[in-house]
Amino acid sequence: MAYRIPDSANWWFEFIGQENQVCVSLVEDIERDLILDLFIYEPHKEFRYSSWKESLTDIDIFVKETLINAQKLLSFVSVLNPQLLKSENIKMVQNLIYELEYSL
Repeated sequence: MAYRIPDSANWWFEFIGQENQVCVSLVEDIERDLILDLFIYEPHKEFRYSSWKESLTDIDIFVKETLINAQKLLSFVSVLNPQLLKSENIKMVQNLIYELEYSL
């Protein structure tokens, strides 16, 4: 899976699961208008790896760190504009946090 870095046309974080670890790389894509999503699930052969690639981390640490930062995002949103907490995307994030917390 790859996550497009916001405000970047062609830089992505690529995540590859390897047993109990996650391999994270910074990759560059060719400029294209076809990918509008923030996430893609199939690698593109056009991706070029940067000098920062294949950083390994324990999957449990990765999930916990992701949960902590997602909760910080929700706290920030609640202070910035509590009305946004009613949006479908924020509700989806809240549900995913809940599911991950209780699956650990």
